[in-house]
Formats: sequence, structure tokens, C-alpha cells
Amino acid sequence: MVFEIFVACGLAYTGGVVVKNVAKNQKRKSLVKAVYQIEATSEKALLVPQVNTVAIEQKHKLVTSEKEIDRKLTVAVASTVLAAAGSLFYPPLALFSIPGLVYIGADIFKSAYHSITKEQKINVDVPIFIIMVACVGDGYLFIGNFQSLLAMISRKILLKVKVDSQNDVIDLFRQQPKKTHVLCDGVEIEVLVETLKQGDIVVVNAGETIPADGYVCFGTALVDQHLLTGEAQPAEKGPDEKVFALTLVLFGRIGVQVENTGLHTTAAQIGQILNQTTNLKTEMQLWAEKMGDKAIVPMMLLSAACLPILGDSASLAILNSHPKYKTTITTYIGVLNFLSIASQQGILIKDGRVFEMLNKVDTVVFDKTGTLTENKMCLTQIYACEGYEENDILTLAAIAEKRQTHPIAMAILHEAGVRQLNLPESDETEYKVGYGLVVKKNSEMIRVGSFRFIEAEGLIVPAEIMEIQTRCHHHGHSLVLVAVNETVIGGIELNAVVRWEAAEIIKGLRQRNINSVYIISGDHEIPTKRLSASLGTDRYFAEILPNGKADIIKQLQREGRTLCFVGDGINDSIALKLADVSISLSGASSVATDTAQIVLMDESLKRLCILFDLAKEYDVNMKRTFRAVLVPHAIGLGSALFFDVGLVYSVIFNQIGLMLGAGNAMLPRIQHDRNITKL
Repeated sequence: MVFEIFVACGLAYTGGVVVKNVAKNQKRKSLVKAVYQIEATSEKALLVPQVNTVAIEQKHKLVTSEKEIDRKLTVAVASTVLAAAGSLFYPPLALFSIPGLVYIGADIFKSAYHSITKEQKINVDVPIFIIMVACVGDGYLFIGNFQSLLAMISRKILLKVKVDSQNDVIDLFRQQPKKTHVLCDGVEIEVLVETLKQGDIVVVNAGETIPADGYVCFGTALVDQHLLTGEAQPAEKGPDEKVFALTLVLFGRIGVQVENTGLHTTAAQIGQILNQTTNLKTEMQLWAEKMGDKAIVPMMLLSAACLPILGDSASLAILNSHPKYKTTITTYIGVLNFLSIASQQGILIKDGRVFEMLNKVDTVVFDKTGTLTENKMCLTQIYACEGYEENDILTLAAIAEKRQTHPIAMAILHEAGVRQLNLPESDETEYKVGYGLVVKKNSEMIRVGSFRFIEAEGLIVPAEIMEIQTRCHHHGHSLVLVAVNETVIGGIELNAVVRWEAAEIIKGLRQRNINSVYIISGDHEIPTKRLSASLGTDRYFAEILPNGKADIIKQLQREGRTLCFVGDGINDSIALKLADVSISLSGASSVATDTAQIVLMDESLKRLCILFDLAKEYDVNMKRTFRAVLVPHAIGLGSALFFDVGLVYSVIFNQIGLMLGAGNAMLPRIQHDRNITKL
């Protein structure tokens, strides 16, 4: 009786708050649902139809689920208050709580019936239904209603976590502007975002959201990209640099040539991936469910065996001690929270199971080009002969490379821009794949390309250029030769830019007990060896073709290693597929088709160690969550068996376990949000 008085007092206050909040939010939710119904059915929705289709469907499901749970939560509060009032003041009042208990238990009955008749097995809802029926039959109306209330609160918490984990991306769609300005014949015209098409020039001013993926064609701006890349600092964007839909222009004014709209934008693709990710179950979740399933039948048999010895209350307490429902809820909350934390850090995880696998990784293998080095070249020196000057060599090379977009061309064109060289148009250009370019300018024929290309063209390379070529090859640098008509007049030395964070990240991996760090490269032996030595990796593999990379991955796995492969996601697709954990730096442009399980959205290695830290924190948190749930259940079971403790105390122990487990599962998210607030 003391317990019922204590709980009833707290429940009366808590219940009033719950009912008040639910009632307060019903109007808002109805309006939200109506808005989404209008958006989904209208031919000219205010948001872009292609973009928000996934978001609308997902939001509609969540709104529907939340409304149903709120309705049942209201009924559960009312029924429990009636049952408590009946226990304390006027017993007939408790009978009015039975309809509410039946209403809430209808879904449980359906699930239990389907499990027995259709699946020919006993699921967790069978003992729950038995307990609810027994509570009604034996007069434990307060306990039955109180337990159903706690179940509804648990489901409410679970849904909230699921909503929050998806809102980081899904809510982006609600920020999509309704209209934008398109440049047409030099005049800005306001149009609906839904009408944008590839090639349009969109003008975006400070304070406005970029409506589509594309490239800046004029102007400069400071753009907040943290929702996609996790970058805390805004990025400065200028001509020819890529920008993404739903990122915010903080300062400046830019024109964006539209490349992707609708479901083809990065934000839409990320949303689809995260929606799929939340449906995948980790090994810990599967283990929790399997353990819970195996415990159901033994609990039922033990409960039945103890019924004539210990009586109804203790027997129901034993039956109520199965942990599946609680472990399922708490592990799901934990997984969703860590997926949400990762997405806020700019780490897109396509499969939550990698959290567990990352803790088993003992070897990290990096692809060299595009991963440890950036996808750009740095011009280090220009060599001139035959009476030409450096600027002459650079001008001729830039004329030939003017319309090319590969890293070598971009480095040459960048240096030409820095020196403010005049680059007239060429008359005719012939590109020979893998070798070089032949350009006709006035009466001259300009050749720009590799040493092999120049030799294939039948030109004689001067001895001084030959020496330079040998030295460049030894240092792992590239040398682009330039020839006019039949004479080689000079060369341009270029070097791949090593990521500034690479050495620090490898050092960080060592501190996280990664035993081996390797490099695999299709590049020559000497530059790969030099890079390996400078970064302090354990081993390197040079001049390896894509299939050869896959063979190395297989060989290392046969040696008993658990591998994490970090590559660009395109040329390394076979190796990414075979690795135990695959991470891509290909970034937003190929996020939907990338083979990797994880994508570092800022296209750098800076968050790699953070990823391993999250995996470690996940492992610690999940184990602690299991203990928090299972220990009170074990105490409750032991108390029922040896101390003749009844159903009331079993409910108390179970709910203590659920609250401790859910609280622990929520702790990382709370701490993460607190850290963000401080920033």
C-alpha cells in the first residue's frame, strides 16, 4: 500500500503534466500532418517534390506513430490514475481502468496470437499478454496499468530518439527554399525551386540557402556546410568550387551553375542512406534479441513450476523477469544515438554494425593517391632550354591544358593564373589518352605530355632534360615535357600534395592500438617508399593494380588480420568491398554509389581517429547498458525465487533496469549535445 500511495502521488502529478503536454502538442502535430499531406498530394508543393518525397514519407510515418503512442500514453495515464484511485479510495473506480488496459493490450494480443498460430513459436508478447490477463483476473489492476504506462513511456522515448537521429538530415528538407533567383539573359528571375534544371545559373545572397548542388561560376561567399560535412568552420567558396544544396551562405554573393537537383543532390542521397541505416541491426542488438528469445520459454516453464509452490504473485514475478523488451529498447536507443553523433561529426555511416567491427580492427590499409595525398598537384619548378624563358614554357603548357580538368592541368593553370599570363585559344587540340596533348596554335604545333609521349612522337629529348627526368623519377615527382614543332623546349615538375593531417592521423591510430598501418599504391616504388618513410607506416605495396589491391587484402585477412581499408571509393571499389571495414574519402560527389560502409564527408582524414573513438565509446556504453538492464532483472528473479517477493517488486526492479539502461544509452548523446552548446 505504501508503494501504491507513493507512486500514485507522483503519477498524479506526472500524469497531469503528460496529459497537458500531449494535449498542447496535438494541435501542432495535426497541423504538421496536414502540411505534409498537402505537400505529398499537391502537384505544385511548396517544397521540391523530388527532394522531399523521402522526407515526407518518413516524417508522415513518424508523425502517425507519435500520434498513436501519444493517444495510448494518454489512455495509460488515465487508466493508471483510475486504478490507483480505486486502490486508495474507492475500489469500484479501478474497474474503469480495465477498458484502457484492454485498449493498450490489443496490439500485444494480436502479436502474441500471430506468433503462436502463424509462426508456431512464442515471442515476448506471449508472456506479457499472460501477465496482463493475470493482473486483471487476480485484481492487480494498478500493477497491470502501471506496467502498461511504463511500456508506453518507453516506446515514446524510443520514438523520440529515432526522430532525433533522423532529423539531423531529414529536417534539412524542411529548410529547402520555396523559391530562388535564376540568371536569365543577365536578368534575375524568381522561380520555384522545383523548376530548376541542370545548367541553370542560380544567384544566392547572404542569408539564403543554396537550392541545388553545383559549381560557383561567379562571386565568392562564406558557406556553412556543417550539416553535410561536420566542419565547424564555414568554408570560403569561389569560382569553380563545388557547393551543395541546403548549405547556407553566411556572407557574400555567388552564382551557382546547377549540376544536381532533387533526389540527385547530396543531401537527398544522405537522407536515403541514413533512413536505411536505422533499419540495420548491430551484432549487440541481434545478440540481445536472441538472448531474450531464448529466455522466454524457460521463464514460462519456471513460472509454471513455481505456481503451486510460491503462488500467483511470485509466479507472475518470475514470468515478468524476462529482459528482452528492455534490452531491445535500450540497445536500439544506443545505436541510434551513436549514428546521430557520427552524422553530426561529418561521418556518414551506412551500416551501424561497423561500430562493433571497428573495435576489432588491428590493421589499417591506406590507398596512396587521393587518400594520403590530395587530388591535386603542386607545381614545384619549371625548366627551360633552347633559349625559352620559364613563362614561355608555362604559357604553352597552359594553352594546351586550358580545357582539361585533371590534377596536372589544374596545377599548371593555377600557376599561370598566379603569374597572370595571357592564354589565347588554340586552333585545334588532340588528346592522346594516357600520354599527352597536341595543340595547333597559328603555324606552330605544341606538344605537352609525359616522357613516353614525347618519345612516341619521335622527338629527341635534350640531355639536360633527360637528367631532370631521372631525378624527378627518383624523387617520385612528375615531369611534363613541352615541345614546339619538333623541339623539346623544357619541362614542368609537379609533385603530389600529401595531406597535412596524414602523419598526425597515423600517429593517432598507433595510440589507439592499431598494430599495423600499410600503404597500397599504383604509383612507382620510389615515391611510395618515400611517403611510407615520411609517415612512419609499417609497410608499403607499390605499382599495384586494382585487382592486385584486392589480392593483398585477401592475403592479409588469411593471416588473421581484421582490416580497415581507406580509399577513394572508385578505383579501390574491389578492395573496399573485401575489407572488414571500408572507409571512403570520395566525399559528397559519389556518396550514393560509393562501396564504402563509411564516408568522411569533409573529404579529409581529420575525423578518422574520431571514428575509432566513437566505436570504442559505443562498445563501452553498450556493455554498461546491458549490465544496467540485466542486473535489476536478475535481482528481481532471485527475490521472487528465494524471498517470495511478488509482482509489484518485480515491476519495480524491471523498470529500474529499463530506466538505468535507457539513461546510460542516452548519456553519450546528452554529453555530445552539451559540448556542441558550449562551442
